[in-house]
Amino acid sequence: MLNFSDSHLEYPCYTGDTKSEKKQFEVVLIDADDTLWENYFYFEKARETFLNFMEKQGFDREEVNYYLNHFDTKRLEDIGFGSNGFKKAMEFTLNHFYSKKNMLIGANEKNFLFNIKEYIYNQPSIPYPGVKTTLHYLKKRYSLFLVTKGDSKEQLNKVKRSGLASYFRETIVLNDKKEEHYRKLIVSLKLNPEKTVMVGNSPKSDINPAVKAGMYGILIKREKQWAYEEEELIKSDKIITIHSFKELARIL
Repeated sequence: MLNFSDSHLEYPCYTGDTKSEKKQFEVVLIDADDTLWENYFYFEKARETFLNFMEKQGFDREEVNYYLNHFDTKRLEDIGFGSNGFKKAMEFTLNHFYSKKNMLIGANEKNFLFNIKEYIYNQPSIPYPGVKTTLHYLKKRYSLFLVTKGDSKEQLNKVKRSGLASYFRETIVLNDKKEEHYRKLIVSLKLNPEKTVMVGNSPKSDINPAVKAGMYGILIKREKQWAYEEEELIKSDKIITIHSFKELARIL
């Protein structure tokens, strides 16, 4: 049982014993990428591979990275999340720079981008240390739902490879994770938001929108993560910060 009495509490700094203030939950929603398994690393590895290639073609690495970030952010609005969207961002970047030098994109370049996409798509989705034992503990006490976003086929394949599907009542793949999406979940799953907590690594996609929808939020703070997911936590006494998934077994 978790104490949310201090706004943005960073566990384990709370030492009081106020059982009356501890929150009883019924449902735990859990993010997937970079919460249960590594995902950011594979995108960054793919980025480095692409930048290395472009640098060898004579283009400035920092400038290429700037435009890749630009097209990557734009594709989220037009295409969505996932390996195919990142491939599109690389294609836009490649077209931008090749057109400057009247260079043609040939079969070698197309195969190169396809292989990068496949590398991301087929990432192993190995659970972080302590994830399975923690999920086993949580499943005995709460209704667990896996709530992720992106391409449905790609995300479901990650879940299958992870071997974690059996811990959850349902795996839900959303096209995005904004306040309205969490409100729809409350209705479709018949949740009581006051007895529901969202767990994830992203302030922007996991915590802030869920709390705005009336739920509680547990942020698993990562040292490195996608800049797109960075956002200041809203001021709320419904948010707590921890540093690893396995800490959940001590606070829920």
